[in-house]
Amino acid sequence: MKPARRSGYILVETAVALVLLSVGSYAVHRTIQEAIRTRGQAQDFTRARFLLDQAMENVLAQPILTERQESGRFAGADDRFSWTSEVRRVNVPPPKAPLRPPADRKPVPKFEFSEGAEFLTRVRVTVTWMRSGQEFSESYETLLAPERLWQPPRPKRGR
Repeated sequence: MKPARRSGYILVETAVALVLLSVGSYAVHRTIQEAIRTRGQAQDFTRARFLLDQAMENVLAQPILTERQESGRFAGADDRFSWTSEVRRVNVPPPKAPLRPPADRKPVPKFEFSEGAEFLTRVRVTVTWMRSGQEFSESYETLLAPERLWQPPRPKRGR
């Protein structure tokens, strides 16, 4: 008997093996690329948190705040990051009624703010940056007592 000829099978097996190797290599490459991108984004968010703290402390370190909006860019290694800060007056509506009626059924006195307490001071700081052609941002916001916001002097009453 003559041995069977298998010369064509080696080429087909090699081509199939190369295709499988290529698909596997591509999948591994994409996974590593995505892991690197995710690590970079995580580092950016961590850095942005530190920069947010720094920018917020720069605003809060001022003894008296004025209503304004400012922006800028961080220096040095953090020059990809920019910041904006906003200080605004926020009016606080008075409560409409108590949550529970009084037990003794007496009429509820009308709610009145103490003088100057009808608003709060809102401070908002945002840090933005670019990575891989996408814009990212993180923000902090806090409310402060009315005394922190400069108010023009009120006219004196009675004279």
